[in-house]
Amino acid sequence: MAEGATVSPDRERAIAGGRLILVAEDHPMNQELIRHQLALLGFACDVTNDGVEALAALEQTSYGSLITDCHMPNLSGYELARRVREQEQGGAHHLPILRITANTAPEDLKLCRDAGMDDCLVKPTRLATLRDYLSRWFGTDSAWQAVPAEMVNAPPVSGPDACGGSEPFVPVDLSHMTQLWGSESTVKALLDSFVSSVREDVQALSPLLERVEVERLREWHHRLAGAASVLQYPPLLNALEDYRRDITVKTPERLRSDGLALARKCNTMLDGIEEQAALLA
Repeated sequence: MAEGATVSPDRERAIAGGRLILVAEDHPMNQELIRHQLALLGFACDVTNDGVEALAALEQTSYGSLITDCHMPNLSGYELARRVREQEQGGAHHLPILRITANTAPEDLKLCRDAGMDDCLVKPTRLATLRDYLSRWFGTDSAWQAVPAEMVNAPPVSGPDACGGSEPFVPVDLSHMTQLWGSESTVKALLDSFVSSVREDVQALSPLLERVEVERLREWHHRLAGAASVLQYPPLLNALEDYRRDITVKTPERLRSDGLALARKCNTMLDGIEEQAALLA
């Protein structure tokens, strides 16, 4: 095993101790990151792709808490939380529900409270922040006390404010990621997952541009922006924000041309990130 690699906690022991966490998240990159962060903090987890799968998992297994995204296909995080609270009515059990999202709009926060969620974290979630939230439900005597301070308290990512396209490629801050996530092998796995999943997302844009529907484009943008926010790579975040801005008032022709340009920018950035990841152990 590579130095610094994360060993997943034992699932059966986690169930017995009431520490198994259920994660509902539809994007592979975000799934990979939250799974890794929880392992660093000493928690085993089951990962589901949407609210429907999460409800089925809750029927089969006893979990210590639920971490959910809000915007997922088939059943949203809001509806998932409401279903959980409905099932709890009349009983003594209260499942802690933690929502992780890139959206911090006040109306979105109100929807979370109304759905019965207990807490809210903003993507990308630092390890120290996740640890603090989980300590409210599980105490502070867990494996996270052994996580090196430089990994838990690493500063937020910062980088040049640049957009892709014809601009020179701006490298991802690999040294910061290694410090935050524990090892080069872990960073490589996460970057490989990011490139693979985002390439699929970019490919999915082309059919949406054939017959432009603003709501479907907004859903696509939200999914990709959620993954980009985890990596905190300024050129990609800026390119996505440029496309989102005034999306409801742009003509279909403008949305189509801007969308094709965005896809080219994204693919250029992904090529560069892939080359960086290939140099890691």
